[in-house]
Amino acid sequence: MAHSVEAIPATWVWAAVFVASIVAVAVLAGRGARSSESFELGRGVLGFWPLFGSVFATNVGAAVLVGAVGYGFESGAFFAIVMIPQAIFTGLLLWLWAPRIHRMRLRSVPELIERRFGAAGAVVPTLLVALMLMASLAAMQIVGMGALLATLFGIDATMGMFLSAALAIGFTMWSGLPGVAWTDAWRALWIAAADALPAPRGAPGTIGIVNLLVLFGPFYLVWQTTWQRIAAARDLATARRAIGWGWVATFVIFAAALALGMMATRLLGAQTPPDQVLGALVSATLHPAAAGLMWGALFAAMATGATSFLLSGAINLVNDVLPKFAGLSRYRHSLGAARLAVLGLGLFSLILALEASAILALYFRIIALTTAALLWPVVAAMGSRDWPPSAIVASQMAGLGTALLWIAAGNPFGINEILPGLGAGGIAMPLMARVRVRRQGDRTPP
Repeated sequence: MAHSVEAIPATWVWAAVFVASIVAVAVLAGRGARSSESFELGRGVLGFWPLFGSVFATNVGAAVLVGAVGYGFESGAFFAIVMIPQAIFTGLLLWLWAPRIHRMRLRSVPELIERRFGAAGAVVPTLLVALMLMASLAAMQIVGMGALLATLFGIDATMGMFLSAALAIGFTMWSGLPGVAWTDAWRALWIAAADALPAPRGAPGTIGIVNLLVLFGPFYLVWQTTWQRIAAARDLATARRAIGWGWVATFVIFAAALALGMMATRLLGAQTPPDQVLGALVSATLHPAAAGLMWGALFAAMATGATSFLLSGAINLVNDVLPKFAGLSRYRHSLGAARLAVLGLGLFSLILALEASAILALYFRIIALTTAALLWPVVAAMGSRDWPPSAIVASQMAGLGTALLWIAAGNPFGINEILPGLGAGGIAMPLMARVRVRRQGDRTPP
């Protein structure tokens, strides 16, 4: 890095300011987390600014600040197409489903399915969301934070991951959702400040476009962190305004990151790996003090994601896993159990971070598998019809199984596994319902 030696003093200053401010906000916000209700939902009284900041800072993680710059460098403005399905499906979530999520104070997707269709239908969603989706998302952030610490301070990357995991786990265990939301809002200011600093080649074919539109669309209907922000809001109108504007701010930063990547094509060699474009730009063009602010913003973005994903997965474990065991069900509303769940999930995420060699590819796989397994059961749960539990389970297994088989077959014709998975799940649910009612002597499906 061109400014690495000179940047270290400024970087240390920014690091000290960042850590001190985050600790102060966490201590103040976390004082109210004295019950499982306040730990998981902030007592359902969060206002606009903590919700807005939390949504924005969680969305603008490593995938945007590093990934979008790389995509802009590699493919030009084309990747901006993913904002279209994200906006459409997030809007549908806020307009159609937010009233029920807020009214029922839903902590998780599996909780909704269990309330509507019984415990059997919540097993697959719990395992997918808590142990695969949230753990892999947290692991991505831990890998990124560890690499950044190694780059800036010359420590071993493994040690950087251990320190990053300790920071994320300790912070989340102490403060819960109130601390996560308020410090997310504070970290959002860091991110916005860094993005205010001064500072196309091939596009995918038709199949690639369809893959992008489907992969980055329906998933946001079952994006659990948004559900939890809706449930934690003091009222529905606040939830809609805060989350809506949080996504608007996300799209602005995403577009800026793409533009930055496109500008980098004039400054960097074509052989530069996409995930190193942002670092190369910062090192080559910014004054050391400004570079320190940018590195602080990047670390803030990844730390924000890690704490949000750990909390979200821990809520799954406490509310959707513990009640399945007779001897542990009494801990469902225990603050101590919630904090232990954060610790356990954090350690599991650290193991993934240490072992996984292609964490970003794993993340995209898990998004596809989660959507294929959960979309139709959640649509059914939000509707008024009483689908039989066997139909819900059949949809989950058909969607997940088909997607896994498609991956094993090498994604024929270049089609992402989410498409055949959604097709199979959508067919299996009404088919199983029809079989069930015919066994009961009725020819009319639910």
